[in-house]
Amino acid sequence: MTTRQKRVAQTIQLTQGQDDDLIYFVMAIPKGHRQQALKDMMRLGLRLPARHKPVATDGTTALEKQLASQQQAITLLSESIRQLQEQLSNGVVVTTVPATAAGTVDRIELEKRVSRLKKAGW
Repeated sequence: MTTRQKRVAQTIQLTQGQDDDLIYFVMAIPKGHRQQALKDMMRLGLRLPARHKPVATDGTTALEKQLASQQQAITLLSESIRQLQEQLSNGVVVTTVPATAAGTVDRIELEKRVSRLKKAGW
């Protein structure tokens, strides 16, 4: 015979205008972690010991980390574009060569590109 754990559900209503700070705080917690984070906060408020490692609620969500990563990639891309524009204005032509899955230069593609550049008068 299996024994089921008894669960107690509690609903809380947060009102826009009055509880905006709480609404924003709860929305900053990553989905899937909100219930446990709220339990952790209740235990903390009652000065009860935590039952496991608390969920980070400092606003550092996976989405924010992804955004920071994308901003860094955009910054690097902008710098690369600026460098290429500078090289082109100085008369230097830069070509990229596709790499194979192993990361080595595809010799056939390199020869095709060199041939095309010669025909184009570069």
